[in-house]
Amino acid sequence: MTKSEIRGVLVKKRLVKTITVEAPSSVDSGTRFTLTAKYMENARAIADAELFLYQTDARGGSPRFISSVKTDATGVARFSLIAPTVPADVTIYLQVTDAEQKLI
Repeated sequence: MTKSEIRGVLVKKRLVKTITVEAPSSVDSGTRFTLTAKYMENARAIADAELFLYQTDARGGSPRFISSVKTDATGVARFSLIAPTVPADVTIYLQVTDAEQKLI
């Protein structure tokens, strides 16, 4: 299975936060797939961070909650999903909080 990788980096007060996401490059509607995300701060895996997955359209319409998962001891979270039927302009994005539910 071909995987695409998305990297997001936020630099704040010399703290580098990185989320690496792996997901299939394409999935047929109704097919089960796994989206894997690894969360790190300054190259250190962060356990017990809660990652939220939302869906919205290209116009930035109201986000629709899909799922949330906590990272394991290695900073990895796995979302087990069933691919919905969606138009081409749909965007899936992650929101991340720490263990105290503060947005990261």
